[in-house]
Amino acid sequence: MTRAAALCAGWWLSCVLVAPLAAQETFASQCAQARAETEPARRRAAFAAALDAFTKIPLDSKAYFEGLPEGIECAREAGDHGMAARLLEVRWRRDGGSAALLGARLEALLRAGDGRGAVALARQQDASFHGAVVAFGRTRGNFGPLMTAGSALLQDGESTAGLWVFELLAEAYPGDVSVLANLALTERYLGRVERAERHYRDALQRAPNTAWVWNHFGLMCKGIGKCDAAADALLRGIAVETTQEEPTIAINLGVLFQRTGNARGRNPVADLAALLRRTPQAPMARRLLLDCWHPRGAAQR
Repeated sequence: MTRAAALCAGWWLSCVLVAPLAAQETFASQCAQARAETEPARRRAAFAAALDAFTKIPLDSKAYFEGLPEGIECAREAGDHGMAARLLEVRWRRDGGSAALLGARLEALLRAGDGRGAVALARQQDASFHGAVVAFGRTRGNFGPLMTAGSALLQDGESTAGLWVFELLAEAYPGDVSVLANLALTERYLGRVERAERHYRDALQRAPNTAWVWNHFGLMCKGIGKCDAAADALLRGIAVETTQEEPTIAINLGVLFQRTGNARGRNPVADLAALLRRTPQAPMARRLLLDCWHPRGAAQR
């Protein structure tokens, strides 16, 4: 090797070794400054700057992997949960999976707005880390986003994935009425009517004054031809609802009576009148009775 070649090789080697170290020192300094900051807005900005410094460290270098835990911290503190999820995945691939690391990955994905990604990862790792998956479902603040993710999966026709979400939430929150109702709806989509009815009845036993669950149960009964049961459920829903702003149950009951020959010979006017005698404050029963079966009186109001 010539002297010039040797010098060139030495220069290149120094760049390979020194550049990561310099970037690592800059990152460490900025990370320390961010941790010392107490004012929320400045602290977040400082961690964002430290995260930017971390991204300057060459990938696959020793310095990069040594600084990975602090890089994840900076991403979280800066509010960049998408970056946190990506860095956690890198750490997962390098160090192997663990319950704690899985929980951190799931939290990051959910906070980044990637509910589908969180559900897919949780399902993938459920057999190996079931406890961590249930703990993730039980974590305060995750209930709403997971309910949203499950509903979105149902709407997109991914009923099996949606069912998994609601079964997870049912394990994390035993007896929760909204979870039971969504489980019932999912089972109904999957054609498992007996299971759906069991979940609806469980929900209604726990919360008999929940009008929207009576409405959903009534619609399911109507869909499978149980017209009397449907009418009873919708009437129960009308009896317990407390607002005139949501006429859905009354409309569904009116459609049921019109399409099924007054629910196989039942007298809807008599049903509603009896309900109003028992529950005079039921606003939608009164409105349905007047508007649907006494249109002249409704027009005069």
